[in-house]
Amino acid sequence: MTGTRRLACFAVVLCAALAVGSGAVGATELDCRADGPTVVGDVGGEWTADDQTLYEGSTFDLAYCNGETAYRSDWLETEAIDDDDGFAVERASDEYGDAVVYTVTVTGNGQREISFAEYVNLDADEAGGLTVEVATTDADADPLERIDEDSVDEYRSARTSLADATAALENATTEIENGDADPDAAETELQRLDSTYGNMTDRENAITEYLLERTGDSGGSMAALAAVRTNATAQRTAADAAVEQYRKAVTAERSEAKSTVRTATFGSLAAGLAVGVAAGVAVPLVAARRVEEAIKLSRNVSYDRKTALLPMLVGLLLAIIGAVVLAVVVEPSLLEVIR
Repeated sequence: MTGTRRLACFAVVLCAALAVGSGAVGATELDCRADGPTVVGDVGGEWTADDQTLYEGSTFDLAYCNGETAYRSDWLETEAIDDDDGFAVERASDEYGDAVVYTVTVTGNGQREISFAEYVNLDADEAGGLTVEVATTDADADPLERIDEDSVDEYRSARTSLADATAALENATTEIENGDADPDAAETELQRLDSTYGNMTDRENAITEYLLERTGDSGGSMAALAAVRTNATAQRTAADAAVEQYRKAVTAERSEAKSTVRTATFGSLAAGLAVGVAAGVAVPLVAARRVEEAIKLSRNVSYDRKTALLPMLVGLLLAIIGAVVLAVVVEPSLLEVIR
C-alpha cells in the first residue's frame, strides 16, 4: 500500500497551509471603495466592509481604506492584541504594494463578535467597517457538514467503505483464530480492504485540494482540513492494524497446519520404515536359525544369500515406489506445507 507515503505528502501540504494562512492562497487585488476611514477584509475573494459570519480557523486579509486609497502606515494596534481578542494578526506579504495589509486568523477563544475598527490607531474616532461574528457550532459536529461540495460526499462515502472493509477483515481474522476459517473468503476481504484503502486516499486528496483552494473563506475550510486529516488518519490506522492482525493469524494457522501434516506424513513414514526394517531383518534371521538347526543335524546344508538379500531388495523397491506415489498423488500444495 502507498497509504503511508500519501499521508506524509498530505501532512506536508496541510502544515504548509496552516503556516502561511490564506493570504497567500488566491489573494484578491486590493479594492478600496469606502466613505471615510473604513476597515475592509478580503473574505471569500471579495473586499468588503459588510458584517461577516466566520468560523474559527478562518483566515483573511485586512486593509484600512479612506475613499479609494489604502493607508500606508501601521494602522492596527497589533501589540495590544492578545488571545482574548478572538483573533491573531500578522503583517501580510508585499503583494499589495505600499498598502499596509494584515493577515487575520479568527481564533474565537470565547469572543462571539470582533469589530476591527476598535483596534485602529489612525483616525480611530471616525473608523468603521468590518465586523466578524464568530460562528458557534456543536463541539461534536463534523466540520465537513458545512461544506457543500460533491467531493465531500465522495470522501465520506469512501471512508465509510474502508471502515466496513476493515470490520469485515477483522471478523475474518477472528474466524481464522477460532479455527473456523474460510481462506478464500478471508482473502477476498483483504483484497476489498486494499481497494477501499486506495479509494479513500484518492478521495481524501481530492477534498484536501478543494479545501486548500478555499482556505480563509467563511466556510471554515481550515477546520474541515484538520477534521479530514484526523479522521482519515484514524481510519487508515485501524485498517493497518486489521491487516497486521490478519497476517499474524494466517502465519499461526499455517504453522499449525505444517506441524499437523509433518506429524502425519513423517509419522507414517517412520512407522512404515520400522515395519519394513523389522520384516527385512526378521526374514533373514528366521532363515538363519533354520539353517543353524539344520547344521546341527547334518553337514549337508547350505545357506543361500538370496534369503537375506531378497527382503532388502524388496524393501528398497517398495521405498522407491512410495516416493514416486508421494510425488505424483500428493498435491503440490501439501508438499509446500510440509516444507
